This record gives sequence, C-alpha cells and structure tokens, in this order.
Amino acid sequence: MTVADVTALATHTYSDGDLAAAISSGSFRTAGMLVAPCSVKTLSGVANAYDENLLVRAADVTLKERRRLVLLLRETPLHAGHIRLMAEATASGAIVMPPVPAFYTRPHTVQDIVDHTVVRALDLLGIDAEPVERWTGRHSFDHRAPMHTGPGEPLGPAPTDGSDTNTDTDTYDTYDTYDTYDTYDTHDTNDRRGRQWVH
Repeated sequence: MTVADVTALATHTYSDGDLAAAISSGSFRTAGMLVAPCSVKTLSGVANAYDENLLVRAADVTLKERRRLVLLLRETPLHAGHIRLMAEATASGAIVMPPVPAFYTRPHTVQDIVDHTVVRALDLLGIDAEPVERWTGRHSFDHRAPMHTGPGEPLGPAPTDGSDTNTDTDTYDTYDTYDTYDTYDTHDTNDRRGRQWVH
C-alpha cells in the first residue's frame, strides 16, 4: 500500500507543517487519535508538549481535550530515557501501545499478527473492528492448529507427518524463533515453559 492509497481512504488530509489545520484546534471534535507508528521523536514531542508540527500539535490537542490518544511506539530495545518519555506521556493521558505480537492467538500468517494489533489499537478508540476472534478463556483458540515454522519457512500449521519436535500437539503450541523452540503449556495455570535447541 502506498501513501497515495492511504490518502485516498482519508476524508481529510493535512500537511505536517500546517499548524492552522482544523485538527490543531480543540474546537474541532474528534473521537481520539492514533499515531501508528510512533517514533521516539514524536513520543518526545508529545511527552513534552513540544508542538513543532501538526502531528504533535494534534496529539497535544487530543490530550488537553481529554480525548483518547494511542501511541504505537515502534522502538526496541529501550533505554531509561525512552521509558521516562513513555511514563510522562502516560501521565498526561496518552496510552502507549507498542505493537507487540500476540502469539496466544496462534497466528498462521504475518497478516494475522498485524490484524490483531490493529484490532487491539482500534479497541482503545472504541472502534468496533469485527469480525475478530477474541479471548474468552483458556481454550479460546484451541480450534486453531498450532503454528509451526522452521528456519526460512513461512508461518503455517504444524506438520502432521511426525516431523514436529513437539510430540503433544493437543497440549503444546510450538513457535520457532531463530532455530529455537519455545513450548507453552496451554493447560497449565502456572504456564510452565521449556526450551529445546534445534540444530
């Protein structure tokens, strides 16, 4: 998707330097604001109310009008300065939501992971993005086959030919990350975790 594609979906678009735009005023009503992705520079501007561009000004207006502001911070790892900025933005009313993948949903594609993050972000703005599967208890996603990937393999259902190192697919979900397997016991309330190295 290109910038032009996204622009075509919008009702209004503004230049980042247009500080006289409608969204720079609290009298222009909105349901809230989502910054995705949110750079550390933008986070710093929001945390310090440094309204040098329309993005930060609109975010600042969202906060001062006590509307919902969601920041999908894209940085990792974090140092103390980043964490301090997140705390300051949160103290002003922002919601810092790093787009962290949720593997308990047993995603089979990268799009599944992206969709889950998008839905969770829209939830915070009160926007219903149904249909989407939601957590309803320990066995919410048991109907989905465990995800399996090997080095260089796409995301997909676990193999059924016995080649999976996980021998109890009814109990464990297997996720391969950089030649390692993390196994999560979905039936153990203590969430015991084991690891075996794969060579």
